[in-house]
Amino acid sequence: MRRTAGDRPSVVVYAGRHDREALDTYAELGVERVLLYLPTLPEDKTLRTLDELAEATSSYR
Repeated sequence: MRRTAGDRPSVVVYAGRHDREALDTYAELGVERVLLYLPTLPEDKTLRTLDELAEATSSYR
């Protein structure tokens, strides 16, 4: 992706998957940001989902 896009623009994935394999692939391809999807759910489910997203992405910061 980086070779195709060059130095500009930034490579961003919108609503990307957050499993380890997908995140590793995005990193290998030179993706600079992955925007994760957070569905509208009741508060308790939203907080659990946020915890899952934080755990999945913690090693990529």
